[in-house]
Amino acid sequence: MKNCLVNKQILNIFLLITLAAFLILPKISLSEEFKEITPEDVEKYLTLSEQDAKNLLQTLIQVFTTEWINLEASGYSTAEENAVPAILREVVRIDILNHLLIDAPVEITGKIIKSAIEIARLILAQDISSVLEKFEKESVQRAVEYGMNFLFQNEIRVAPGAIKFRYTSYQEAEKEAIFQYLIIYKLLDAKSGKVEIRFYSPNPIEPPESKQSIGGVKGIYHELQHDLPPFIVQ
Repeated sequence: MKNCLVNKQILNIFLLITLAAFLILPKISLSEEFKEITPEDVEKYLTLSEQDAKNLLQTLIQVFTTEWINLEASGYSTAEENAVPAILREVVRIDILNHLLIDAPVEITGKIIKSAIEIARLILAQDISSVLEKFEKESVQRAVEYGMNFLFQNEIRVAPGAIKFRYTSYQEAEKEAIFQYLIIYKLLDAKSGKVEIRFYSPNPIEPPESKQSIGGVKGIYHELQHDLPPFIVQ
């Protein structure tokens, strides 16, 4: 984890994860271009199912555990930075709610597609500034269609959603926090794929009670005595 900008009241944490591919997804011909994108096209070629998204998020349990151990051992991280992977490790154990792109208002879909293109830059490892420039110039509806076509052509899957986290705070109050996520997945070959997962915590949250199991396999250990500021984890 790096680039934690606490002084700006936003924690930015970056994780790039390459996973063994276990998703069975229909392929799309790179020569195929969608003149008119139908809801069926979106569901078949662009979105990940809720179960696939949950499977991907579950793989982060060990990632967050390892990151929390490394941060604790480093001696250089802040209490905020240490708390984030500990909290998210428990959050990803919870049932998720995928947001369907075809059901969302076009303005919301536009924001999701733009974020997906920005994140896809890391997976594709190429300059896509011209794609973003054209996206910005189009009307919302045209931009959404243009952005979806870009993701289609690069065989990139998208899964936006949210996780509702109910917990007891360190002040013994019952709390609820909403964590939003955006999963970008690209199948590299028959045996491997690359995924980028971005988490958003848009509001300050009162930290959960600090408690974990023997060995630290479950639970949340932290030393925070104040609200955790909004953060982004990628």
